[in-house]
Amino acid sequence: MLRNVYLTCLLTLIFGSAAWAQSGSIKGRVLDKTTNEPLPFASVIAVMNGQQMGGAQTDFDGNFTIKPLGAGTYSVKATFVGYTTTEVTGVLVSVDKITFADVKMGKGAVDITAVEVTAYKVPLIDKGNPAVQTTITQEEIKAIPTRDVRSVAATAAGVFQRDEGDDLNVRGSRADATDYYIDGVKVRGSSQLPQSAIEQVTVITGGVPAQYGDATGGIISITTRGPSKKFTGGIELATSELTDKFGYNLASGNISGPIYMKKDKDGNKTPVVGFFLGVEGEWIKDPDPSAIGSKRVKGSVLTDLENNPLMPNMVNGTINGTRARSEFIHSSDIETMKYKPNTRSGEYKVSGNIDFQPANNINIKVGGSYDYHDYREYTYTYSLFNYKNYSRHITNDYRGYLRFTQRFNTEGKDGAKSILKNVYYSLQFDYSKAFELVQSEQHKDRLFDYGYWGRFNTLRRPVFAGNELLGYLPYLTVFTPSGNNHNTAAYTNQYLSFFDENYAAHVNEYYETGNTSQFTNTAYYSNPFVIRAGGGLINGQRAGTVYSMWYNTGRTIDGYNYIDRDQYRASAMFSADIKNHAISLGFEYEQRVDRQFNIAPSGLWTFMNNYANFYLNEANPEAGSYVINDTIYHPNTYTNTTGQVGFYENVRKTLGLSNTDYVDVFNYDPSNFSLSMFSPDELGTSGLTLYYGYDYKGNRQKTLSPSATFDNFFKKDANGVYQRNIAVLPANLSCRLYSG
Repeated sequence: MLRNVYLTCLLTLIFGSAAWAQSGSIKGRVLDKTTNEPLPFASVIAVMNGQQMGGAQTDFDGNFTIKPLGAGTYSVKATFVGYTTTEVTGVLVSVDKITFADVKMGKGAVDITAVEVTAYKVPLIDKGNPAVQTTITQEEIKAIPTRDVRSVAATAAGVFQRDEGDDLNVRGSRADATDYYIDGVKVRGSSQLPQSAIEQVTVITGGVPAQYGDATGGIISITTRGPSKKFTGGIELATSELTDKFGYNLASGNISGPIYMKKDKDGNKTPVVGFFLGVEGEWIKDPDPSAIGSKRVKGSVLTDLENNPLMPNMVNGTINGTRARSEFIHSSDIETMKYKPNTRSGEYKVSGNIDFQPANNINIKVGGSYDYHDYREYTYTYSLFNYKNYSRHITNDYRGYLRFTQRFNTEGKDGAKSILKNVYYSLQFDYSKAFELVQSEQHKDRLFDYGYWGRFNTLRRPVFAGNELLGYLPYLTVFTPSGNNHNTAAYTNQYLSFFDENYAAHVNEYYETGNTSQFTNTAYYSNPFVIRAGGGLINGQRAGTVYSMWYNTGRTIDGYNYIDRDQYRASAMFSADIKNHAISLGFEYEQRVDRQFNIAPSGLWTFMNNYANFYLNEANPEAGSYVINDTIYHPNTYTNTTGQVGFYENVRKTLGLSNTDYVDVFNYDPSNFSLSMFSPDELGTSGLTLYYGYDYKGNRQKTLSPSATFDNFFKKDANGVYQRNIAVLPANLSCRLYSG
């Protein structure tokens, strides 16, 4: 991290004058030389004196713009899949001027110029390999100021990466068109490894070999280190706590060596079983710091806004609604920080393998890797007033493999040579899992806490016409804030205090004595919807925006979801040489099982409040009447004629009430509710859930669940409820044969 920071500072000093001085730009189009048609998503760079000074990617019409560029003579180079890399030299850029330079590319094989290679373990370009590839060795990886595998691969020609750690675009292709492999295991999820565990990274940008299938972009193939003949290891510790505000901390270690050795006929020890293990942990206060810093409301000002978010809107001495106090802050209330607060990240990476060679021509290797990442996702609209409520992301990615390789001796007993040479086959079986969880750091899986600001006990009184009961009307809401969402409950607390400064004390008196006469100005809080209209917040309603730019204090995230992806693979390959020709045959089996569950938990409270009494008809005159003390009453009736049991019925069953009883949902604690109270259609049609491979309550289904069939999707259970189980998506199975 220190190296990254120092490098950034150095580059800023070197190129900073050019950025601030007058500059020009290059603008043009990338076209097909034959048809004159534009080439979209081509990679274009501007090079001066052998150094890349800027780059861009063409749009759908082939247009590109590179700026700012200091005055000078440039070469403009464009690359695109299926086209010969084209370079236009002598492009003159002047200050305050746009220089137009079109690039016309011709179809054909990629021209590869000679490259002088020094201090490389493997050649940059393998002879006879039709692929266009770059190999980045372990020594080079150590010298690169990054530990992100994608950023390492981005150093290869033809690969574009917008920013550190972002996805890659290989020669104009989309990011998801590039496949990653780690030791032959196709990667799902994270591709991160301990830096000390990486032997080399090979980037294939063209002429993709047959064994990689139908990749339309590029291939990033990562090979991890294997065992060593002697015990070796190392420990690396780094911190920036004493030098900057970004709080970078690193601990890394690796060890390698033999487990079992045997002596050969000459008495020399030869390893039979060896191992390698690499571990790495990174803890960062701000994993993606901004070059210009991050702005936030100062701590003392923010605390005041969190506790007192509203101010009365006075019209002729009378309160006419409320205003957000955040709309009246000054520039002096805002501070610029070098790091983004509450974006801490912790990541733990492990990679290892055991290599077993029972015979000279047989090798068995077992290996795998694990990556755990826990971070807070920076959200710009939350950053000024509400950075305490960033969502928390937790990812778990692990994979393991078993590989068996056998080579054959093709020489006869009499020394005769076989037509086939270098004959071998390899079998590999691997399993991968990628799991991601997104949740509120505070509420986690307590779904009904997300939108609960407190208890709203709405008192109602009967309404009569003469001596006949017509129904019931609310006249007073007694609010008791919850400790779970203090900053959100502050909106309602403060709103109520504008009309009754002793409101909290009056609430306590009410619950002790049952007396309501102490409440004043009850017209402003006769029911929750009046409170909401005045600027307070009721359960399920989140804080709004400040001038439609930033979200206000106390706004909670409204998302709880997890993604679960499994992958099973088996592959086999046979290879042999016939004279100067190599032949290979291969087979690959792959099955993917994807599951996902998403829910918007804050919306559960809005739904419950809307549907808790949806089928209740209070004081229904059509149901008859009865007289008590000369007063005519009509009974409540239950009007659900759909035959489906849902939240209305289940909440009453849980609370011990009948279907003709009124339920004030906001008057109950979150512990009284669960997703099992809802029917699948209620959550699905309301847009609150999205799921497959899980049921609507978030329970994991088996891969071949007998209930998750197309026909069962439309069947009802004993209560007349559609279960709406959706199978894993996709239960993908693919087999592939290839030869080369």
